[in-house]
Amino acid sequence: MSYIWFDDQFAYISTLGNGLLILKKQDGKYKITAHYTSNNGLASDYVYAAMTGPEGHLFAGTDGGGLQELKGNTFVSVSKRFRIRSNTVFSLCKDSRGSIWAISDADCILCFDGKKLSHFGTDQGIRESEPSQIIAAGDAVYVIHSLGIDRISFGSCEVAQIDCEMPFGEPNLNGILS
Repeated sequence: MSYIWFDDQFAYISTLGNGLLILKKQDGKYKITAHYTSNNGLASDYVYAAMTGPEGHLFAGTDGGGLQELKGNTFVSVSKRFRIRSNTVFSLCKDSRGSIWAISDADCILCFDGKKLSHFGTDQGIRESEPSQIIAAGDAVYVIHSLGIDRISFGSCEVAQIDCEMPFGEPNLNGILS
């Protein structure tokens, strides 16, 4: 298991090699209701993270298939739809507006609001092209990397750089900051 996301009725379990499991909560227990793999429509069995986003659709960040969106019972490639270079999405977060943010291998930071895809990279002020983690809090998204933290404001889309000394070196790619 690489990541787990809960909403009101479901748990979404991402795995590195066994696809994506969807469990429904019934009588206080979770029961598997779907298991998506490359054999039944998921672009890759390596899923770093999955969560619900705009319009309640499920999104999966995969290794090799980029950002995937579940529409009905079919996964659609957001990466291909918007012709982005990235085929790997490492980390996802959802902001207070419901938009999905992602760290990708070739396009740095992506933001999908259900209709359009925005990109934030080194040209926009992000200091590293492959940050370690991304989290949403308040009216901003925070991008964590070895040089510090970059803050992307929702309203203005401005990037502010927060310098901080990382006493432990490189941030843990597998850690979650909350």
